[in-house]
Amino acid sequence: MIRKIFIIIPFLIFHPLFAQEIDCKVSVNFEQLPPQNKSDLADFAEKIQRYINTYKWTNFDLGDEKIQCTLNIFFTSASGNNYQAQIFIGSQRKIYNSDKSTAVLRIFDDKVEFFYDKNAPMYHDEFRFDPLLSLIDFYMYVIIGYDFDTYEPFDGTPFFEKAFRICTNAQSSRYAKGWQKVNSGYSRFNLINEILDPRYASFRKAMYEYHYNGLDILQKRPENAIATIDSVIDILIKIKNENPTSTLVKLFFDAKYMELAEILKNAKNKETIFKKLIHADPSHQSTYLEYMKD
Repeated sequence: MIRKIFIIIPFLIFHPLFAQEIDCKVSVNFEQLPPQNKSDLADFAEKIQRYINTYKWTNFDLGDEKIQCTLNIFFTSASGNNYQAQIFIGSQRKIYNSDKSTAVLRIFDDKVEFFYDKNAPMYHDEFRFDPLLSLIDFYMYVIIGYDFDTYEPFDGTPFFEKAFRICTNAQSSRYAKGWQKVNSGYSRFNLINEILDPRYASFRKAMYEYHYNGLDILQKRPENAIATIDSVIDILIKIKNENPTSTLVKLFFDAKYMELAEILKNAKNKETIFKKLIHADPSHQSTYLEYMKD
């Protein structure tokens, strides 16, 4: 069940024999934009996909277990080379001893703005803020951090810290939209700030428990797995009681609500568990009520 991770000798980090950690599929929709901008963005998806998939994001070799993710970018407006967009970020993880995968992250970010010059080269520079590439870097580090946390508690911390540094640099730029704290709704700052806040350490431990001691053993020890998942729901309820607008809790249920409904419809105490789910995640109440009756 333990993922095989090998530390790469530093001078070999960028050697092409070592596979990159991420396999990302990028799609774009720019139908709302003027013809000139559509032309400028003709190979945008290909460039971003290559930027992500050919880079070595960590000092680890994950072998064939690449992290699968998707970026769907919807352009909403353009002014010269300045663009506004909405982006959907999704990632998934293989379930141990199964041909199935589980959604780890599902994020909809509707506050995206950046400058894009089709002739400018794309290269990684952690010390330079770029409104487009730093956005991509931020989400890749968040995806990696979440993935690592599902295999070992708090293993994702180094990657979350990199994402936090990007967020901090972004806040003083002219493209600060989406990078600042908000009192309601989603922002990149709210996400990464919660992840690294010690008050939410229980959430990160729960992510590990849910995946490693829940989903990964579900086929062989279903009662134990369901008991673990039930305890995770209790943790999320406690977090939500302390912070009703928690970004982490919302994102968890956005990614997991259908999976939870499918798994827990077979629980012995399913009515009790589904009532707790409705309390923790009222936005998906109709789904929970439907599965509770099955």
